Amino acid sequence: MAKKRKRRKVPKDKATDLPKKYLSGLKGAKRSSRASLIKSMSEAYKRVLIYHQVQDQEHLCKVGRLAESIVFCEEVENMIQTYEERKKNE
Repeated sequence: MAKKRKRRKVPKDKATDLPKKYLSGLKGAKRSSRASLIKSMSEAYKRVLIYHQVQDQEHLCKVGRLAESIVFCEEVENMIQTYEERKKNE
């Protein structure tokens, strides 16, 4: 069995905790403003993803409820048919 390779940790900036490659070549105010921009965009993207996941879950829940109600209606129809058949046989 082959041994799994370890993934190397990405070197990060101490002050912002972002990968250094996104902030390389910048100093001072530009560096901090770029870091805050990247962090805010990351948070916005995560919020959008969570929103869409919730919407998908709500849609699946509605579809599931619809499927359950259809199955329930079919079961009730079957029960009515068996009841009517029993009445005929008596």
